Amino acid sequence: MKNVIFTAALVLIFTLTSCNNENLVGVTSAQNPSNISISFSMKNAGVTITRIEGILSRRGYDSLFTNFTILNDSASGNFENVPSGIWHLRVNAYNASNTLKYTGSADVKVFPGETTPVSLTLNPATGSIKISVTWNNTGINLINNPSFEFNGKPSLAGWIIKDTTWTKVVKETPAGEGTWSLWLSPAFGPLQGGTARTYVTGQSGEGMYTFSFYEKNLQGFAWGGVTFSQVRNGTIIFSTNITVDTLHWAIFTKTFKLNLMPSDTININLFNYSLAVKAKSNAKIDSVTSGILYDGISLIKN
Repeated sequence: MKNVIFTAALVLIFTLTSCNNENLVGVTSAQNPSNISISFSMKNAGVTITRIEGILSRRGYDSLFTNFTILNDSASGNFENVPSGIWHLRVNAYNASNTLKYTGSADVKVFPGETTPVSLTLNPATGSIKISVTWNNTGINLINNPSFEFNGKPSLAGWIIKDTTWTKVVKETPAGEGTWSLWLSPAFGPLQGGTARTYVTGQSGEGMYTFSFYEKNLQGFAWGGVTFSQVRNGTIIFSTNITVDTLHWAIFTKTFKLNLMPSDTININLFNYSLAVKAKSNAKIDSVTSGILYDGISLIKN
C-alpha cells in the first residue's frame, strides 16, 4: 500500500487559500490567536477513506481536535483559536469500518506574518509483526510434579507407576516440601520393590544440569536408588546410578554435562533396592516401618 504525501503551508491570510496543486495542503492563520484551515486532495489515498481527524497538541496546552469534511476528492478541516507557537499536527484517516488506515504527523509553526511549508506523509497504519519466542528454562525445575502433590492434595500425575500397591503417596515430607512424598515398597521375595519413572523432553544443546532429590530409608539397611539416563531414538547413550541410604531426610545432588538433541529424552527412575524383612506377604507391607521415601525431585538447567 503506497504512502500518501501532502505538502502543507502556513499562510497569513484570513480565508482558506485555494490551491491548484492537488498535493498541496493549505494551512492558513490569521491574528493571534489564529484560526487554521487545512485542505488536501484525496485522489492518492489508494483506499476508501470515510473519516479523517486532525489533532493539534502542545505541551502546556489542551489538545485541539477537528473532523475533516470529505467532498469531491478533497478533505478540509479547521482549528479555531489556536495560540501562536509551535504545535504538533497529527492526521489520522479511517475507512468505513472505522479502522485506522493512514496516520502521519509533523510540527507546524503558527505565527502571524510567517509562512511555513510543512511536509506531511500519511503512512499505512497497520502491518504485520513476526515474533520469535525462545523459552529460557535456566533456573526452572524441569520435573513435572516434583513433590507428588498439587494444591495440597496427593498426586502421581507426571509419573509412570507400575503398581499402586507397591508405590503410593504418603503423608510424610522433609521440611519445606509440602505435605506428601512418594513411598516405594521394599522388594518381596523375587519381586522388585516399588518403582516410579518420569522423563523430560524439549531440551537441546550442550549445558550443565543439576539433579537433586530428598530420600529417607525407613528400614535402616540396604538402599534406595535413582537411575538418570539420556535416551536418543530408543538407545541409552548415557546412564548413571545414584544409590543412597539415610535414616533421616537428606538431599542428594549431582551435576551432569549433557549434549542433547531436540528429540532426546532424559529419564529419571526411582527404585527401592532394599528387601522386606518384616513383611510375610505383599498385603502386609507397612509403609511406616519399611520402604524408601522420595520427595523434592529437581532437574535444573544451570
